[in-house]
Amino acid sequence: MRFNSGIQGSTGTVRVASGATFQHDAASVVGNLITAGTLALADRTITVHSDYNNANFGVGDAFNRRANVTTSGAGNRIIAAGDANQGLSGAGVTNGNTTAATLTIGNVRVGSNTFTYNINNELKRIKARTLVVHVQNDQWLMVENARKAAAAVPDALFATLSDPGAHYGVFRAPNILSDTIGAFIENRFTAKLPGLGGGDGEGGGAPGKPAGLAK
Repeated sequence: MRFNSGIQGSTGTVRVASGATFQHDAASVVGNLITAGTLALADRTITVHSDYNNANFGVGDAFNRRANVTTSGAGNRIIAAGDANQGLSGAGVTNGNTTAATLTIGNVRVGSNTFTYNINNELKRIKARTLVVHVQNDQWLMVENARKAAAAVPDALFATLSDPGAHYGVFRAPNILSDTIGAFIENRFTAKLPGLGGGDGEGGGAPGKPAGLAK
């Protein structure tokens, strides 16, 4: 159906059946827009005051807010009247009506136990042989924090490298420190390996080797 002058009414309902087409030649105003057919809006807007429902929306990743809606030109053609802002509310929500909403989650409770998930307190429980590798000139994750983590793991070894990519040098570490990593895996450490001081990498001041590690 084609409306030469559009539709004007903030309380009425426009309902488009499956297989039918709504077309207007002037901007329209409706209360409810419910469609299972096609909306041929061209470059003209339709302002909806209450509800817009499209049977062709789809769900999940297939959701399409403009399913069976044809337009021309730039900009939105289906416009919500009044205040269309969305907000968040509830316990722990602050600034819920702004673009910087925050949800504060307290302790996470599982059964009768409460966990704060501070991994630093758990490092001492690691029993596996451990090699900590860090980029010496990383300005985002400071090397001293990695050194402290290595010191907290029983008998852990610590190796560093310097790289022009700084923080992103971690992606090159397996190549730069391949001898060091290989020696760790094969349990044949020596103090002159790259990254452990006195080698090709930046000296890391590795802690003493666990008994039986070197061959």
